[in-house]
Amino acid sequence: MISKYIFSFYLMLISPMLALFFGLREKSFAYKRGLLVLAITIFGSTMIIYDGMDGFAHHQNVYNHYLELSSNQFFRELIAILTFAPYPETNDDVYIHVLSYFVGSILEVPQLFFVIVSFIYAYFFSGSILKVLQVIPQTKISYFFYIFSTVFVLYKNVEGINTVRTWTGLWILFYAAFCYFETRKLKYLFLMFIPPFVHVAYFIMAVPTWIITLFGSRFKLIYAGVFVMSFFYGINKNV
Repeated sequence: MISKYIFSFYLMLISPMLALFFGLREKSFAYKRGLLVLAITIFGSTMIIYDGMDGFAHHQNVYNHYLELSSNQFFRELIAILTFAPYPETNDDVYIHVLSYFVGSILEVPQLFFVIVSFIYAYFFSGSILKVLQVIPQTKISYFFYIFSTVFVLYKNVEGINTVRTWTGLWILFYAAFCYFETRKLKYLFLMFIPPFVHVAYFIMAVPTWIITLFGSRFKLIYAGVFVMSFFYGINKNV
């Protein structure tokens, strides 16, 4: 197994697409997940982010606000975020506030911001993708499918990692829900309530998942009706 990781690592330095293509064909869940986490973390840590992108603003804020932030100020700002009254210089999410303080003030290495962001994103993204692959009959998987999966992994990471919060929250929610309905373990039920602390919008966006978890699929027509109505009604941001 160690030799496979070493081979995959060097192959990834030459061609990430080839490394993922061959790695996703392995049977070991742990190996495929480790390979994906490694690939995505390396990719996210080295990608170039320009001014105007979400990730650029979040990273710059580590330098501008968190490098010399005192612990007292950190907790005051954390309480403000939890009470939905964040300060102008902070985001309205617990996840990015804690992470920015950790790499900026505690470690004093803001360059690690996207390394950690990429690793967390990679862990839940890879788990979600591989869980889906597990339920697909192996006889139905062709080389075209592996090529498509490789391209999807490489392409989707660009947008997902750059947003820092939104797609990370989505993959945490998806992974937690999938694992909970599969195993019924309480740790995954707890994990399903984490996304709102990654991005505050999940206090609303995660509601359908929570409802299904609590009430099951007994109200299919109601769920379908609400889904259809969601195409015609929006939330007034000024409320």
